[in-house]
Amino acid sequence: MSELSPRLQARFDELRARLPTEEQGARHQSLEQFLQDGFPHKRLEAWRYTDLSALNDVDWQLAGPPDTAPELDRARIHGACRQVFVNGFYAAHLSDD
Repeated sequence: MSELSPRLQARFDELRARLPTEEQGARHQSLEQFLQDGFPHKRLEAWRYTDLSALNDVDWQLAGPPDTAPELDRARIHGACRQVFVNGFYAAHLSDD
């Protein structure tokens, strides 16, 4: 495990309470798998010529619910029902009933 592991685990723990209950298990399992395997590296044949080691130095942030509403009226399709997701979270206040 790299120094990335504790940072990602801490970010996930902050976000976990805001995840829908049915998603928490799968997301936790995916995070555990990533923390075990890490980013792909050059010893894997498919990634032999791709160096991703610099990604370990990035201070990754997990996306949370949106603070502001995106501009949506331009993309409105007349007569269509609109379901809006921002950063993977359903935004009921931006969606149609």
